[in-house]
Amino acid sequence: MSKFWLDELQRADKEERRWRKRASRVLNRYVDERRKNDDDILLEGGRRFNILWSSTETLRPALISAVPTPEVRQRYKKDDPVARVSAKILERAIEFSLDTYDFVKYGKTVVQDLLLPGRGVSRVRYIPTFEKVQKKVPLRLDDDGEIIGEETVEVDELVYEEVRAERVPWRWFRIDPADEWKNVRWVAFGAPFTKDEGLNEFGDVFKKVNVKKARTEDKTDDGEALKNKIIVWEIWDKRTRKQIFMAEDHDFALETNPDPLGLENFFPCPEPIYAVVENDTLVPTPEFTLWQDQADELDMLTARIAKVTKAIRAGGAYAGEMKTELKEILTSGDNELVAIEDWMAFNAQGGLDGVISWIPIEAFAKVLAILENQRAVKVQEIFELTGISDLARGSSDPRETAKAQQLKANFGNRRLLTKQSAVQNHFRDIYRLKAEVIAEQFDPETLKLMVGLEAENELFDEAVKLIQNDALRIFNIDIETDSTIAADEEKEKQGLADAMQAISAFIGATFPLVQTGALPKPVAMGILTDYLRKFRFGRKLDDLLEEMKKAPQPPNPEEQAKKEEQAKAQQEAQAKQAEVQLKLQEAQAKMEMTIKAMQAKLGMDDQSHQQELRQDEEKHDQEMRQSAEAHSEDLSNKRELASVQRQQTTSNVQ
Repeated sequence: MSKFWLDELQRADKEERRWRKRASRVLNRYVDERRKNDDDILLEGGRRFNILWSSTETLRPALISAVPTPEVRQRYKKDDPVARVSAKILERAIEFSLDTYDFVKYGKTVVQDLLLPGRGVSRVRYIPTFEKVQKKVPLRLDDDGEIIGEETVEVDELVYEEVRAERVPWRWFRIDPADEWKNVRWVAFGAPFTKDEGLNEFGDVFKKVNVKKARTEDKTDDGEALKNKIIVWEIWDKRTRKQIFMAEDHDFALETNPDPLGLENFFPCPEPIYAVVENDTLVPTPEFTLWQDQADELDMLTARIAKVTKAIRAGGAYAGEMKTELKEILTSGDNELVAIEDWMAFNAQGGLDGVISWIPIEAFAKVLAILENQRAVKVQEIFELTGISDLARGSSDPRETAKAQQLKANFGNRRLLTKQSAVQNHFRDIYRLKAEVIAEQFDPETLKLMVGLEAENELFDEAVKLIQNDALRIFNIDIETDSTIAADEEKEKQGLADAMQAISAFIGATFPLVQTGALPKPVAMGILTDYLRKFRFGRKLDDLLEEMKKAPQPPNPEEQAKKEEQAKAQQEAQAKQAEVQLKLQEAQAKMEMTIKAMQAKLGMDDQSHQQELRQDEEKHDQEMRQSAEAHSEDLSNKRELASVQRQQTTSNVQ
């Protein structure tokens, strides 16, 4: 397998070798590196017009001059507090990571690689920091899980984490030859190592590396910088998702690691940015090579101008018999006269004009004017090829109108728009990789300290779980950047003033229509939103406009009057109802009092009636007892009478 990677690196090296040689020549021209044996660099006269340096210094600040602000937000407009907190965590974490190093300096180096060699490459690097701490660990556990004995060991404890973006030197980047980025199977990042550095990084396996075996064909431009060093290639294989370290020209691996970062697309770098985009290859083309012929002509004209300028000098011949007098005249000071002994003879010869013959410089002056005019034409040709307008360089023709200058400036901006978008998208992809590394690798406690969320701590744990889930994070959170170009303060103020004026005019024209219902509020807000997006307010404006859309629509005057009348009628009805209710309550209270009085009276009458009934019953019972007693006494009397009669009858019979 190691032999496979050695062949792959050599194949990629061969694929881009011609480009690297061209890139080296472009860089030498940019820094005005001159060599006596370089006929294409050292022109006649040794004079140059370094238009490449001038153009690069003009274009670079137009592409990167400020740190782009990360904008992390919910992907969809929905009320999801967990997604909102997750977006805030990632945004603050990215902002914090940008403060730990000079992002603009890194960005300028990447853009310079774009403008000169023709390809800018960046990568992200996760850097954890550990420190040795003493920690007690159990010797063993019994059958019940109880600790039996402890010992103190030294362990590495995570104390800090950071993620950085780095520029990858164009010399030390290799890529799987492919027609487009999505088909690239592996990338490799090179770094020079001395023997001691290699042993410290990779251990004893580096002892087998022969530092002197390293090839020298790519080291000619680095001089002493790579002396006694060897390039170690860090290969990221997308097919196996492994990280492999190999020394140049050595067919064994120094180290192999499984997927170190767990990124969705595996590579720790976004797609490189190219100065010249080609459809069927990823081999870069230095943009300077597209207009180097014009630059060579410009240097040739500059060399000729230098020669002609050198030829334009005061010189000539004079009469030998007046050598002393003429020398005194030519070397005399201001307001100093020289005496001529034979004045009559001197005048007879025509004076100074007669005894001195000057070199004719008028012809040289005409040639010089032609050459300088031709050089100005050639500079303008280069501006047209590179897209640098005269206003972009800070100069203009005072005879032009403001409208003409503005049109030229707009044209120059359009020419730069493609490059500006490419650079901005590149750094946006870097931010997305940063966010992915933070989500996959950072400890939740590190995040909590980094972002400083306090009021929303109850959602923090759920938010961390969301960003750690690849699918949920991708579906719920979107990461963008604002411009990489430093804003012009005066233009920004003017733009804000124009926007406020436009808002005032729009509200003044549409508010009556919204009030009367002729223009629905959502339609008005949609028109305003589309218009305001033309101004550079940033994406936070969208959130404010969304809140405005959610606000209730103000009613028109007729509806308001109707609502007021309805409210008044409702109040009156409620008052009447309350009055009726009060009267009902009073009547009910009176009725209850009457009922209670009647019940009390009925209770007293019933009690008297019951007493009379009892008295009647007692009287009746008494009468009945008396009647029964009288009847019983009567029966008794009758029995006695009958007994007497029977006795009498019996006596009579006898």
